Amino acid sequence: MSQILDHPQNTWVRTWPDHSKARGIAKGLLTVLDARGIPVTEETRTRIQECKDQETLLSWIRNAATAPDIDIVFDKSRVHILDSAESPWIQRWIGYGVGLGMAHRTAKAILATLEARDIPVSKEVRARLMECGDLTILTPRLDKAPTVNSAEELFE
Repeated sequence: MSQILDHPQNTWVRTWPDHSKARGIAKGLLTVLDARGIPVTEETRTRIQECKDQETLLSWIRNAATAPDIDIVFDKSRVHILDSAESPWIQRWIGYGVGLGMAHRTAKAILATLEARDIPVSKEVRARLMECGDLTILTPRLDKAPTVNSAEELFE
């Protein structure tokens, strides 16, 4: 399995940990904004999703917890009681976002394994894997990926 993931075409594998955390924090931030009813334009969503700096994302998620509007979320000078990520509420959201990022990373690893083995993957199977946010479901499928004869066997 490590030979497949170390393949030169899978260079993105080496950036998983940092990228996955940033992606997870970004998803957590978008979830907080949605839960608080703060409107997010497509431009703002792109800005959040493309940010790879975890500290910046963490400061935005702290701001989002109490900000009345989106402009305050991005205000670098804002200081408030949730200035530290030690808040249990912030930790839950960060954990949720990191979990989603890890699930996304696992789904990509499954697809990379199948593609490296030249096993065709239908749009339905790809969507089913990428939309799954549950590591308890995806991890056994990652374990099966090096031995299946078809992508559909992952779900048997």
